[in-house]
Amino acid sequence: MSETRARLEKDVVFRHVITGARVKVTSSPRNWPLYGHGKAQVVTLTVDGREVRPRAVEACQFHATAYTRDGQPRRTGYVQEA
Repeated sequence: MSETRARLEKDVVFRHVITGARVKVTSSPRNWPLYGHGKAQVVTLTVDGREVRPRAVEACQFHATAYTRDGQPRRTGYVQEA
């Protein structure tokens, strides 16, 4: 079984599983990965690379893979890009 917890470090890029929107982490929560709670500060990346719409997203919304442990595709959250 592979690890499904994502690396919430600065400048890591994630893609939304439904919309395909890309976000970049600008700062990670202090208690991650200890409990998996808290919020990470992110910005949306546009097609031309601009950073827009800064906001906080719950740490539990970030995943390392596009599939659950059972092999089902994820329906919510963000998946880490390679």
